[in-house]
This record gives sequence, C-alpha cells and structure tokens, in this order.
Amino acid sequence: MNKKSPVLWFVISLLAIASFAALGPAEKSLGTHVRVVYLHGAWVWAALVGLTLAAATGLAGLTTNQAGWHYWSRALGRTGLFFWITYLPISLWAMQTNWNGLFLAEPRWRVAFVFSIGGLTLLTLLAATQMARWWRQREPI
Repeated sequence: MNKKSPVLWFVISLLAIASFAALGPAEKSLGTHVRVVYLHGAWVWAALVGLTLAAATGLAGLTTNQAGWHYWSRALGRTGLFFWITYLPISLWAMQTNWNGLFLAEPRWRVAFVFSIGGLTLLTLLAATQMARWWRQREPI
C-alpha cells in the first residue's frame, strides 16, 4: 500500500482509536467497562459532526455552484453515515457490558436505527438512479 492509500489510513485510524479506548480511565461504578461508553460517545459525536459538516458544505455548494463543495459534502456525508451506522453495534455493546442487557425500546437507539435504515435506503436509491443514468448514456454495441 502506498502512503495515500485510504485503506492504510483507515487501518491506522482504527488502531489509534482502539489504543485510546484501551487507555481510557476507569470509573468507580462501571470500572473499565466505562471505556466502551467513552468510545460510544466519541463515535456518536464524530457522526454528528460529519453530518453537520456535510450539510454546511452542501449548502456552500448550492450557493456558490462549485463542484468542489459538492464533493466534500458527499464525502463528509458518507463518513458521517458510516459513523452513525457503526455506532449502533457499539451502543449495543455498551448496553450489554455495562447494564447486562439490551434495551432496544430506548428512544435514542430506535431513532438512530430508523435514521440509519433511512440513510441506507436513500443511498441505495441514489446509487440505482446513478446506475440507470450511466446505463442510458452507454452507446449500443
């Protein structure tokens, strides 16, 4: 892998996240399991910041009509959606390790789940639309 490989940076980022989570301070009532809660909180905030920045750069792209802003908006939106969807298993892990059970009726978890399904549905529809447009533009053989 070269220095600009996104896979390399993704793996390095995951290793850094795992290292920081493993070194987090313990707490009196939850002990070392609070580290999962710390990770969960940081993961949610990364998703929220990514989605907010995607909205801001998308708005900048709409007002300036420059393609660069739209590319940034799409990349930040996908990053925010990745963190939002992967926050759900981390949330389940935090519930299981700290409170010995899964409370799936919790409103915050249900809203996150519904938004994740909605985001995946919208991305699937967008991909299908783009594929249909690409297919129509192909020249017949």
